Order: sequence, then C-alpha cells, then structure tokens
Amino acid sequence: MFEFEEMCKTFEKMSNGERKLYLQEQSVKMINAFETLGSDGIEMFLYFMAVACGADGKLSVEEYSLLQEVTPINLTYSEVEKLVNRLNSVEGKRHAVWISEVVGQFSEEFQDTLISFCLCFCSADKKVSLRERTFIKSLVV
Repeated sequence: MFEFEEMCKTFEKMSNGERKLYLQEQSVKMINAFETLGSDGIEMFLYFMAVACGADGKLSVEEYSLLQEVTPINLTYSEVEKLVNRLNSVEGKRHAVWISEVVGQFSEEFQDTLISFCLCFCSADKKVSLRERTFIKSLVV
C-alpha cells in the first residue's frame, strides 16, 4: 500500500478546491465499484462515508459540508449525525469490521483509492486525527 503518513500530509495540505475536485472524481468511481458488488452503490457509499465520518467519534461541520458538496447524498446534518453516532457505537465497531471485509473484495489498487478517499475526506478540517488514521488503517486487512 502507498505511504500512509505521506498521504495524510498531502491531504492535510490540500486547498478546499483541490479536495472537492478530488473527492468528486473519486466518489463516482466508488459508487460504481460498490454497484459491482451487487448492492445499491449510493447506499453503500453513504454507509462507507458515515463510518469514515465517525472514525474520530464525531461529525464535523466541515465533513458534513464536504459530503453535501461532493456527493449525490442529500441528508440534513442531523440525519448524517444520527447515522454517524449509530455507527460509532459498539454496533458501529462491527460495521467497521464488515466495511474492512468489503474493502478486501477489491483489488489492492482500488483499496488504495478507497483509503485515499477516506484520508482526503477526513482531512476536511485540515487534520487527519490519530483516531481517524487508526480507523482508516484498519480498513485494509
């Protein structure tokens, strides 16, 4: 896999415009890839994003704004926050294991794309926290 810490630094230094463009391009690829697994691509993408948003235990305003700007998902802050909170519970830990199993079904190259997307998304507040880094690393089994 790519150099994880270097990627964190790269995404933390991105401008908001660069981050939005990157995430818009990658979200389309991810939704299409999730559909190849026989699931609703947007629903699976939302689930993946909610787990990623909850990696540090909270949904930031920056993460929510970015979610609204770069994805076809149209939910209120409160709706996304409830989903993040639900997935951040003990139940959420099981979801994270399941997500890592889903990620494992893709090629190593596409796994890197998913991990990069999460890192970029979690850097919305210009910082990928230790909890976010730990969670994102755990997605690759």
